[in-house]
Amino acid sequence: MSTQTAKTKAFLFALLFGFGLIARAQSAPENVQMAVFPAREPLTFWLIIDKPETEKNARIELVNDSKQRLYIGMLSKKKQQISQLFNLSDVNDGVYTLRIVTQSGTYEKSVTVKTPAPVPQQTQRTITFDQPIKVAYNAE
Repeated sequence: MSTQTAKTKAFLFALLFGFGLIARAQSAPENVQMAVFPAREPLTFWLIIDKPETEKNARIELVNDSKQRLYIGMLSKKKQQISQLFNLSDVNDGVYTLRIVTQSGTYEKSVTVKTPAPVPQQTQRTITFDQPIKVAYNAE
């Protein structure tokens, strides 16, 4: 990995940690770090995982609210980092769980897909007067 790539990833993790988008285990200082953030296209998001060399494999899962696995991926012992783009445009509305399973624990982040309720179309209303307005004067 180049020095520039390492600096970019370190900056990204620092930035995302500041915004609270990184899930980090509380028990040990050297655990898996996971960042989840929206991508440019609608209904897509990025997952970035950085695991220490002490961790063996990591399993990546995307699970729907019925506990069905929609995606399963592996991060081998030799690979410490992964950047994965997820596209949820073909799934139904609901809550999905992004799960990272390692020997030291399970890390989860919920993602909700929701279609906004349609806004009723309102017709344009106008006021018209059939006759000119009559003005009456009091002659006092």
